[in-house]
Amino acid sequence: ASSRSRHMPRPVVTPTQAAKIMFDFIDAQAALSADDSNVDTSSAATSNKPNIAILFGREDRGLTNEELAYADYHIQIDANPAYPVLNVASAVQVIASFIFAYAQTHTQTADSLDSDASTDAQSIINVNLRQQWDEPAINQQQLQQLTQRTTDLMVQRGLANNEHLKSLPSRLSRLGSRLQLDQKEYQLLSALIAKLSKD
Repeated sequence: ASSRSRHMPRPVVTPTQAAKIMFDFIDAQAALSADDSNVDTSSAATSNKPNIAILFGREDRGLTNEELAYADYHIQIDANPAYPVLNVASAVQVIASFIFAYAQTHTQTADSLDSDASTDAQSIINVNLRQQWDEPAINQQQLQQLTQRTTDLMVQRGLANNEHLKSLPSRLSRLGSRLQLDQKEYQLLSALIAKLSKD
């Protein structure tokens, strides 16, 4: 959550759009758990438990660019452009209120909609939500490791200057977020980087 535009922007969403993204993700996880008949119910519930976080910055200076790089989406609250800044408590309250309101309508309509109606629902914005594949998605620590190793490889190969990296790590991190890599893809890229680093 941040009111400022950044040099390396992430997809910007409103609190309502963020709530929709969250509940779409939760619904997808729940459907995956329900369809997984080959796995013990207790372990399936644990492995597919939705993991969502909203980052809020400090009262005096908000989020740093490095902290914002952890996020897949950038939530902006509509406010007066002359002074769009809210204190942290207000920002938390506004965003939580939008999520709560969306949750209420989501719960009320979820039971009344049949399975065919969900195919007619259109996304509010054009975003790429994480898809369910045969392997789990990489975590934030793995994305950071991949970003650092790719940066190091580019410096080693003379494709980037170590003294003037500027926004290269941020661009690689954003690229990784857009790609939505899974564990196998992470292993493949890690092996490729390791091989290129040795040659």
